[in-house]
Amino acid sequence: MSTRERRVRAGRSGGGCGSRGPNTRLSPLSAGERERERERERERESTPAGHEPDPTPGAAAAARMVLLRHISVALTAAVAALGSALFIAWSYFYRRRVRSPEVDYRTIQEEDEERSERQVLVLGLDGAGKSSMLQGLNGKGAHRGCRPTRGFNFMSVSTPACQFDFLEIGGGEDLRVYWTEYLRRTHVLVYVVDCSDRGRLPLAKDELHRLLRADARFPVVVLGNKQDKPEAMSVSELRDALCLGAVSDERKVFLLAAQLGSDGLGAQGTLQAFKDLLLQLV
Repeated sequence: MSTRERRVRAGRSGGGCGSRGPNTRLSPLSAGERERERERERERESTPAGHEPDPTPGAAAAARMVLLRHISVALTAAVAALGSALFIAWSYFYRRRVRSPEVDYRTIQEEDEERSERQVLVLGLDGAGKSSMLQGLNGKGAHRGCRPTRGFNFMSVSTPACQFDFLEIGGGEDLRVYWTEYLRRTHVLVYVVDCSDRGRLPLAKDELHRLLRADARFPVVVLGNKQDKPEAMSVSELRDALCLGAVSDERKVFLLAAQLGSDGLGAQGTLQAFKDLLLQLV
């Protein structure tokens, strides 16, 4: 058999349906299947262990929608909380006041009462006679031998013009350091001096001038008490001892002689003159 015949036979035998030669080409369908197989293999290799790829294409979109819904709910709650805080702040700083004739009348009455009250601060060294003066003003009569005030005394005296609120602070060394703290709301300062206690007049002078330097607004009434005692200073001597001449002319300072420890007409006349002077000062 010639070489040509052998080639023809081989070609005929290779064209059968049951066998493929080494040079036989794959159909397009087989190539597509292989390409899809390669893509699946690459997906399996890129997926971490324990994680399977989403079986449905819309899973990622659904997860994004859930996340957006949670964000929207959180923002709504934050806006509601901010609105509530702003409303509370607005209500606190801009409260609506209900006005009525009764409320207006009560407010005017309270303002008139506040304007008609005058505070009189009563100071002086211990034993000067401050409590005796308050007792005389209150109508109880002054009494000798009153104990020195260890703290505070308060008394109100009503007059047709106004109401005087007398505040007495003890004159002990431990209380004198607080005197200047009570000058802020004072309308008149009353300073009581024991004219018979010559040894402590320099101390009384120093304390008086300390008060005058602390506040220059209100007038000052100096009561030279215990004038009924034989060793008491006269008014002129007391003026020099307290250096009242060195006080500025712009400051209203008044010096009155008093004998508040007695129950006679002298004490009553002193208290009446003192009341009249207070009414003129306020």
